[in-house]
Amino acid sequence: MRYFYKTGLAAAAVIAVSFISDAAVAQGVDGLHKLPPVAVTQETLTQKPNDSFILIPCDDQTGIAAFWSGDNFIIVADRIGLSLDGIRKISGPFTDQSIVTLDHATLIRFHLPSHPELSIRRDSRGWQLVVGHASSKSGLMPVVRPGALEFPLAQPGHVVSFPDPATGARLLMMTSRAASGGVTVPFSGPGYRVRASLEGVVVIADADCLIFSLSHAGGVLSSAQSTRLPVGGALVFHANNTAQNQDLIFQGLQNTTPQNLKNRQKEAADKAGQSSGQEKPSLLFDAVRAALAAGDLPAAQELLSQAQKSGAEAVINSPQNLALSGVVALLSGKVKDAEILADTRWIGMPDMTLWRAFYGLQAGKKSWETLPDLADNISKIKQYPDALRDLILPSVAAAIIRYGTNGEVKQLGNLPDTPVYALARGLILMREKKGDAARVIFDQMASSSSGGVASVGHVMQIRLRQVLGHAYSDEIVQDYISLQKDEDEAGIAPASSRQILYLGLSSALMQLRQYRSAMMMLSFLLPGPEIPQDILEQAYRELIRKMIFEKLDLIKHTTKLTSAQKNQISDTVALSGQNLPFLTDGPEKAEILMGYGQLLMALDNVSRAQHIFSQAMVLFPAPEQRSQAKELMARAALLQGMTDEAGQLLESMPAQFLSPALAARKTYDLALLAKKKGKADQALALLAHDETDEGLDLRGQLYEASYRWPDAVLVIGRLATRKLPQSGALTDAQQSLAARLTADAVSAHDTDTLQRLKNFLSGRTMGHEADLLLERQFKGAMIRPPSH
Repeated sequence: MRYFYKTGLAAAAVIAVSFISDAAVAQGVDGLHKLPPVAVTQETLTQKPNDSFILIPCDDQTGIAAFWSGDNFIIVADRIGLSLDGIRKISGPFTDQSIVTLDHATLIRFHLPSHPELSIRRDSRGWQLVVGHASSKSGLMPVVRPGALEFPLAQPGHVVSFPDPATGARLLMMTSRAASGGVTVPFSGPGYRVRASLEGVVVIADADCLIFSLSHAGGVLSSAQSTRLPVGGALVFHANNTAQNQDLIFQGLQNTTPQNLKNRQKEAADKAGQSSGQEKPSLLFDAVRAALAAGDLPAAQELLSQAQKSGAEAVINSPQNLALSGVVALLSGKVKDAEILADTRWIGMPDMTLWRAFYGLQAGKKSWETLPDLADNISKIKQYPDALRDLILPSVAAAIIRYGTNGEVKQLGNLPDTPVYALARGLILMREKKGDAARVIFDQMASSSSGGVASVGHVMQIRLRQVLGHAYSDEIVQDYISLQKDEDEAGIAPASSRQILYLGLSSALMQLRQYRSAMMMLSFLLPGPEIPQDILEQAYRELIRKMIFEKLDLIKHTTKLTSAQKNQISDTVALSGQNLPFLTDGPEKAEILMGYGQLLMALDNVSRAQHIFSQAMVLFPAPEQRSQAKELMARAALLQGMTDEAGQLLESMPAQFLSPALAARKTYDLALLAKKKGKADQALALLAHDETDEGLDLRGQLYEASYRWPDAVLVIGRLATRKLPQSGALTDAQQSLAARLTADAVSAHDTDTLQRLKNFLSGRTMGHEADLLLERQFKGAMIRPPSH
């Protein structure tokens, strides 16, 4: 091993410096462990004539949720664009504040360790946070409904979710656009805890399947798996005989022969047609059911139209017939007209679970919101008449096989051996990696006389080879493009197959690093039964992650970026930044934001990077993850000369949650902060045991600035030992390091180091002028005394 510095020198003394007080550590995670106090009521507050308050100006459409999180009071606004410059500070304890703008919400934090009595007011200017004044509202009392809790917000806003700043628990928040008084008394149930709030509703979601929905009466908390984890009151069964899998819409429906169903359809239609009294609307709806049972959608649509024109509002708007109207629209492919099935009135009714979930599937809702309930209702679907069953089960089965769990796939059981289930059978084989058997089915579909079936078959032939890795990505891309061109020319491009084509093409283009083209393919996609919302988001997330971290890896392995490389990084920053809002706020997005921010740092966009790191810090649930974001925020603040802010960020990183690597980075940042404040000795003490490249470089700077040349030679020599190659040409950065060590050694009159460096560089050039300069320095060092 070569060395360019003298060994055996005594190491500098280490001065232990701690910026985390015992009191702060005792407070727990991020110093915010204290439970929020129960919100006070009107009677317990003392009104004062000159109370302090702060105005948050906004329009009347901006809703908020406001609550305590440890020693911080948090206001979450469901609008972006609010800024500290727009917050008018009147007086009082609100000086310690910060604001973070997420993609879809704004978080305002007030550090109030004394926990003063607070209330929220709404006026024409915006929202006011007041010390000492009570709200005129009595607070929200949830209405317990079957399978749900309904919070009667007069003007509900939006659902916002991110980790609790104090505990990291997942929060679901429903904002309010009008003063409601918040939830005054906290309570809990299986999988959730409702917190006290001064405005809006704040729920700690311990279970992943909880959903907050908007209703005409406010906000509704329910479970995506209503029969497994019900929220609220007992479930209500409306069917007469649930054991026979009957339901609200098709009470009394039994499977029988197609001819019998046709006969019943004709009898019901004739009876409705011959009637002219008050019973006619009800008979028309009965005829609609009979037509659906026979699989005759056109007849069902025509009969439904007649029923809805009858003017019998009581009959038309009965729960059973409203649901039936939604089912007819849904099975006819008119998803927007079937929105009634998403209404929160059906929550808690197990006999409507199938139709709510089937609507969610067709509307492209997240797969985890729909597939569990659909899998639980497979037996009900199979007991429907075959014609009705075949309008539902094929798409349900395909979605479960594509995106469901193994348990959900098992619930499918045996599928009917008819052509409409060919895709599902092929998907099962593909999922089981039985490529040859799956290929036979897709080949048969591709040769179908039905243009739609053939299109799906052709797409799945390519998709099969792609998933099983039986072709290179460039071949897959060419196959997809050729198929797309052929179908466009033939005028055959079913939406279902085209969605899968674009998704597969995007994946293949991503593998070829053609990121802009891959992103373009994703932009053509809309959530639907083939690609639920969470699956589409996953495709965006994978693509953005790959783009960002590929460039981040380039930066980490490149000493100096070329102009072309900077342009590539700029393009990545622009493309990924445009699509980050598609990602749901949470830990996975926070990790991507950390990489995105570091790309911005590499482009010297430090201010924007600091903002991105602040977003990541909010979205991370774990203390160490938040500390990682804070460290990068502090680094960005230091680069902007914001020493006070950097110091506060570093102090807020609890030592007990730092990994050795993160603790070392924090120490380095503290040393850099001390250097910027002119405290060289403190900085050197902090760096005494830092042997990283950054640490040695900074120590060298400090020694050079203090004319401590022998010490500079010691640390820069160790850096050169690590960075300079034994042979081959030197990069620009390596040449600069060699020149730096030479200058330090000349100033220290360290002839031994100079000679070793000269021998090491022998036969290698750093350019004619640099070689001459180094040669003169070598010679001059032999006759000059050390510099001081």
